[in-house]
Amino acid sequence: MNKYSLKQHLAQKLEPFLSTFKVTSFDNANNEHLCSDEVTEEVYDFDAYVRARGADPIPASPDAIHAGSKDLYFVEFKNQRIADIDKTQMQRKFEAGTEIL
Repeated sequence: MNKYSLKQHLAQKLEPFLSTFKVTSFDNANNEHLCSDEVTEEVYDFDAYVRARGADPIPASPDAIHAGSKDLYFVEFKNQRIADIDKTQMQRKFEAGTEIL
């Protein structure tokens, strides 16, 4: 699948979950947005997509997907120090997101 058909596939499959980085970055525990970007286009709330699929238990996956001009980005928002981020868990989330797609 080339980058154009991938972007088209995402637009069709994830269109109901079109969002912004600001909305997808909301941290419920601290009642705050971790990102203020509301203008970047082609951001999809992947967490909402995964929840809507009804999987039980809900698999670990990235918070958002952004279809950039040349690349596809999985985005995970963390409200913690960089040194405290579990890199193995992040890798599992991104791999699971790929499998879900």
